[in-house]
Amino acid sequence: MLKRVEVLEIYSVRAIACLMVVALHSIEAVLNIRASTEGGLGYDIALLLKTGTPIFVMISAFVLAVSYSSSGAPRGLLRKRLEVLLPPFVVFGFFYTFLDWYIYELNLVEASWELAKNLFFADFHGYFILIVIQFVALFPMYRRLANRYSAVALLAASALISVVWVSFFNFGPMPSDEENMRLYVRSSWIPFPGWLLYFAVAYHLGAAVRSTQDMARKYTVLVATTALIVGAALVGAYELGLNDVHSSKRPEMLLLVPLVFVIVFGLAGRAKTVPTLVAWLSKYSFGIYLMHFFWIAVAEKTLRPVAEHLPAWIFAMILFLVGVSFSAVSVQIIQRLPFGKYIVGPVGRSPRRMTDEGAPSEKDYRRARLGDIRVSDSP
Repeated sequence: MLKRVEVLEIYSVRAIACLMVVALHSIEAVLNIRASTEGGLGYDIALLLKTGTPIFVMISAFVLAVSYSSSGAPRGLLRKRLEVLLPPFVVFGFFYTFLDWYIYELNLVEASWELAKNLFFADFHGYFILIVIQFVALFPMYRRLANRYSAVALLAASALISVVWVSFFNFGPMPSDEENMRLYVRSSWIPFPGWLLYFAVAYHLGAAVRSTQDMARKYTVLVATTALIVGAALVGAYELGLNDVHSSKRPEMLLLVPLVFVIVFGLAGRAKTVPTLVAWLSKYSFGIYLMHFFWIAVAEKTLRPVAEHLPAWIFAMILFLVGVSFSAVSVQIIQRLPFGKYIVGPVGRSPRRMTDEGAPSEKDYRRARLGDIRVSDSP
């Protein structure tokens, strides 16, 4: 009888993606006040760190595929995810509107407009929640297509759709005024076509999880080399002005993000256990993602007089540590409330060891009963 098995690697992928996002916003906070002296390399590092959110989103599709690609999603899955994911989106839409009102001293009309943008255009970093919800809705249809067509055909079609979508909003006409341009760009981030390739790659990696584990470990160096080349091309195109979009929604990212996902997955697969810190970060990653922006803003405002005398990288490191630690503690406290999960979102499971009888075969995965395969199901 197949014992319960975990995909241990996903804990590390989730933790690293979360840390990348916090590091990105820490660096950007420093660049906002030192752009004239700390640009260049800082912007390049920030651009590469923007792979964090797409990786975080890929995890949700991967988890769905591992759990349900053989048996199909259970009835009511989308409703259950909506019940857990939408409340934090709304709560933090209000929360970050209040933060803007406080910091920038907005009047009622301005604050109302900021709230409308947050809730209807997802004009804050919580937009990833809407992508995850779309992935859950898309899963049954894509699963039917995957049972009918080859993975190569589906990946090619998904790549074409995502490349065309992202390229249009990178190189197509833009509104002339800044506010309309921001809304135009932000609204392009939400619809699934721009994320479809990430979903497709994650689905097929998860559906063949045993092969994915073997291949990721075996070809880590090759994939890492390819990622370095793609990353260098990304930074080069940005620095040369070939594409000055400083965002994760660039054509090059469609290749770089899956590569980084596989690299972290492969490196994590070399360990038989999940380090305690990694497990802790993974468990609270959803809430850290939502909370960290607030704590970085508080730390930046509080420490700005002192920060003027610090090297930029030290200031960024302080913001990073505050963003991670204070967010995690805040999530732990809020989760103690009866309605805590509706404020800061779900908390992931703690990892278990792989069965001593060894990792199951692909056939075992397909034959396992629903629930015999454990992956942390937080997005």
